Amino acid sequence: VHCELGRLYGQRHTQEGRDLARKAFRNAIRLDPGNVEYALAYAQVQLAQGYTDNAEREFKKVAETFPRSAEAAYWAGCLALERVLELGGPGVAYRRSGEYFREDLARALGCLRRSADLDPDYRPAYYRLGLAFHETAQPDCLIQVANRMLTRYPNDKDAMLFSGVGHLMKGKVTPANDAFNRALAQMGPEERAMMESVDLIRNETGVDQGSRAAV
Repeated sequence: VHCELGRLYGQRHTQEGRDLARKAFRNAIRLDPGNVEYALAYAQVQLAQGYTDNAEREFKKVAETFPRSAEAAYWAGCLALERVLELGGPGVAYRRSGEYFREDLARALGCLRRSADLDPDYRPAYYRLGLAFHETAQPDCLIQVANRMLTRYPNDKDAMLFSGVGHLMKGKVTPANDAFNRALAQMGPEERAMMESVDLIRNETGVDQGSRAAV
């Protein structure tokens, strides 16, 4: 009941509603501390309030308390990845690497990989891993993530796009083109129109702009 109240309060999308949601989720956790769903909901409402540091600490705590939860590992990885992506576009974060960057990236990748290992069908973990490898200029790892996704979801257009972007980053145009064409075949008319638009590549950054749009 407390958990459902928390969700309802959160749907108000107001500061007061989120404050009430936090209290409701805390009550749920107090009554059932072994429930990962309640713990995640409490962390998520803090994130919705903009308390990013608090949310990150809470997600990390949940991941440590529930080491077998793919969703808990995923959220812990997402918040760590956000710190990495604050450093800028493709390859920029890698070139500006420092101690804190390396720690955040290692934590993000570790959590996201654990999430995918715990639940190989949990797509969000693959998507965030793909984003991480693209933004830190690791095309081989991006292709590996794509291939792993495709073994679980052979018709996943996003996995095909990951594969295409990875090969494009390596300068391998033919396999990239093959992957993009397979992805286009899985898309509806609106998605195809967006992907085939020259607006994605009509600037001085060329191919790189298109690869970012695909990701």
